[in-house]
Amino acid sequence: MWCYKRSLYLSDLVGNFIYIKKKLNMTSYINMEVIRVALNRVIDSKSPKDAKDSKVSHYEHTVGTVSCALLQHYFPLANGWIITPEQRQIHLKKPDFVVEKLSNKDLIPHIFVECKKHKGDSFDKIMRQVSVAATMAAEFKSQDDFSVFVIACRGLEIAFFEYYNYHTVLDESNIYHYEGLIPLTCPLDKQEDYFRKLTPLTLTSIPTSQDELTNLGVKSSREMEHSYIWDLSNAKHQNYIHMLFLHMIQGSPRQHVIG
Repeated sequence: MWCYKRSLYLSDLVGNFIYIKKKLNMTSYINMEVIRVALNRVIDSKSPKDAKDSKVSHYEHTVGTVSCALLQHYFPLANGWIITPEQRQIHLKKPDFVVEKLSNKDLIPHIFVECKKHKGDSFDKIMRQVSVAATMAAEFKSQDDFSVFVIACRGLEIAFFEYYNYHTVLDESNIYHYEGLIPLTCPLDKQEDYFRKLTPLTLTSIPTSQDELTNLGVKSSREMEHSYIWDLSNAKHQNYIHMLFLHMIQGSPRQHVIG
């Protein structure tokens, strides 16, 4: 019996290693022609009402196209993921996309995605909107402690978060957050080393110090001073964005380090 269980355990380890290696070898979004074309459409298109303005598109659907392409690339159906676009319901605002993963014959919410045009809502407003939508989703699922990854897109800018609906626990633990949202670039105070040990495959190369992020041109916002806003078209950002996507494929929010 012991040998049988041990062989199953080793089999699982080998299978998981192959699966992780396959995901780590996934090509970056910028190497996919269809995504480059979608990005270029955002860059090149102009609002007819303000043709002299920045080249970044004013059309939300072009940003949605990029977001949809990124999600289809990193979270394909064949790997057990399913992507659902927003379904408007009375008194219930859902994110633009919900990415769920197959687990024990059930679909578990893994990522909420919100998209805005370049001249649309600020990232602070996007964060408030996502927090409200996530809270509603948590109540709908009847979960007391709900956590999920969040992606926010605004024009060519993109940000990655973890969301927790138990804000008071974050406050009591002195963990930096805004409406339950924590940027993936933000270390959990003094627990940064522990966090990195838990996810050595992708996040060991992600900068988290404010100086590093500022030097890379990663932006912040009024409500969240720690830099967290990346640029999909910036060559200095593209590999980091790719690694953040890989982290979301492999990992889960860091609730286990604050429990």
